[in-house]
Amino acid sequence: MTKQDNLLKFLKKYYYVLFISVITFVYLIFSSSFEIIKFSAISLCFFVFIFCLINQKSNLWHFIFQLGILIFSLIFIYRNLNVTIFSVVFIFIILKYLISDSLINFNLLKFNSFKNVFSGFILLFIITILLQSLYLDIETIDWDVHSYLVTSLEIGRGNLPYENQWEDKQPAFFYFYYFFISLSNGSIVAFRLLNDFLLFLCALIVYFISKQTSNKTHHSLISPLIFICLMSIPWGTAEYSELYSVLFLGLAFYLLLVRTKAKYLIFTSGLLFSISTLINIGTLLFAAAYFIQIYNFSKKDLLKNLTLFGLGFISLHIFFLYLYFSNGLLDIYIATLISIPFGYGGNISINVSSFNSFLKSFFEFNIFLYLILLTSLLQKGFNISKELFENKKINIENNINNIYLSLSIVFFLIAAKGFNHHLIFFLFFLSINPMAKSFVKVKPIFALLIFSFFMFQLFSNSQNTELAFEEDISKPGYQSILSNLSNLGDLEDDYPLKKLSKEIDSYFVEDYTVLALDSNLILFYLDKPNYSYIIHPTNHFEPWITSNLLKTKRIQENNIIKMIDTKPDVIICSNNSIAKDSPNYEYFNCAVSDYYSEYIKLDTTKYERNILIEYYFDRYKNISVFVKINE
Repeated sequence: MTKQDNLLKFLKKYYYVLFISVITFVYLIFSSSFEIIKFSAISLCFFVFIFCLINQKSNLWHFIFQLGILIFSLIFIYRNLNVTIFSVVFIFIILKYLISDSLINFNLLKFNSFKNVFSGFILLFIITILLQSLYLDIETIDWDVHSYLVTSLEIGRGNLPYENQWEDKQPAFFYFYYFFISLSNGSIVAFRLLNDFLLFLCALIVYFISKQTSNKTHHSLISPLIFICLMSIPWGTAEYSELYSVLFLGLAFYLLLVRTKAKYLIFTSGLLFSISTLINIGTLLFAAAYFIQIYNFSKKDLLKNLTLFGLGFISLHIFFLYLYFSNGLLDIYIATLISIPFGYGGNISINVSSFNSFLKSFFEFNIFLYLILLTSLLQKGFNISKELFENKKINIENNINNIYLSLSIVFFLIAAKGFNHHLIFFLFFLSINPMAKSFVKVKPIFALLIFSFFMFQLFSNSQNTELAFEEDISKPGYQSILSNLSNLGDLEDDYPLKKLSKEIDSYFVEDYTVLALDSNLILFYLDKPNYSYIIHPTNHFEPWITSNLLKTKRIQENNIIKMIDTKPDVIICSNNSIAKDSPNYEYFNCAVSDYYSEYIKLDTTKYERNILIEYYFDRYKNISVFVKINE
């Protein structure tokens, strides 16, 4: 057989591998901005990988070479591990392993009896709590959550969302938030733990969907463990609307998988999807996936099934539409549900750097967590490519989860902001793994990486800020977890903004008003509505928001200045963090005590410099609090 025949035989057998490797190569080259050292290292790894495939060299030879490139780059080029070179080495090693005939027998974490399943769920719950408790002693992971908490308190005052306080999420989200606030009796720590339980429920859905789509009588815990690990990154521990939405998206997806002849399950799926859109309207995008899923199993009953799903979906929307119409709030409801979201994602942009930033956040946080994410991406891509090239088509039933996965990427692009939490849907559907051959092969790798990540989290420093290391207050993860879980009742008392709220309250005997243009978690602690209709600080300077609120007459021109001029009892603001990038900056003077003698400025230095105030600590951020003591 000639070399040309060997090459043709190789191309026929491995052209899907070539496809995915070329895509990987091109992506990494572009993401490295064509730096000559990176370009050379990536190109060398790529061409050696192709050469090893064609000449059928051993996995060991390939493995040794790729590691050599990594070590060389580590020692002689960068001194510090480089994400691009590290990625390409790992990808080509795993690709070579995936197409080899070797298979590691792996029976750990499998179960097929009720007793073992229950034990597995207990293990999942324990791991969820341990990983999510690492940062309980830190008051803030993401400042967005503060606005959600303050807005949700309005429900307890007998008001509808948007009636007196405005935030850009949909109304059902605030009802769920208020429900958890009520269960936690107003404790931030308890509220965060309840959201950890929500994460655990999402992990269970990952397990059940994986099991249902695998056609196996048993399944491993690897899939939900992947999701739990990926969501343990600091920004993944915040109480975002995406986490609430994905619970109902996943449930609707699962019910359509197990529909049998129970038509009410299709209706219920529509209802659950409706709840998801009433938490985050952007999830309306996933309607395309539900339509494809229903179309795939309906055959002659397509119209009937779509009608059932549509009735379930529209029923809850009609209820909320009537609720706001009957209370004279239809204009702000429509603006928040339709007009403002279109402005938010008005400019769709395919920005590779945004996704790179997402990947880099995992790499910089924990190398093992990054490899878990990378292995998941590679396994999915490999499986899809193999089916496409070998079968010449994509089986919808076998790839319905990948349709959801693709739409989750579209969701990120439509949002067009590059925020990592917009990819929570992506992490959820990425974690769902049917028992495909490629997944079975990488299960031992996943198990090893998950174990390594968990151990690393236990024994590495739990604080990830320069100031923490400078002040020598960081400690191993297991100490933080044990300390946090054993002192749940005392954690909140050490929160800096909690202490500041008590100081503010000490100036007043009777009721008082608070205008919070920053640090609005103080409003939650004080159980006070914001003097401002807009809750989130940056929303004061977003034109697609303010223009709609002006039309509905909820705010006025020069809104911040006019609110300050009415002299509320307390004003909280921060020029350098809120208005620095705003065109309104020059018209907004935060130093209220300089031009109104009625106010004194509190000394907040001890709160600003407290490392527990937020995970992403900003040493230059100030908290300016002005209290009116003279009429």
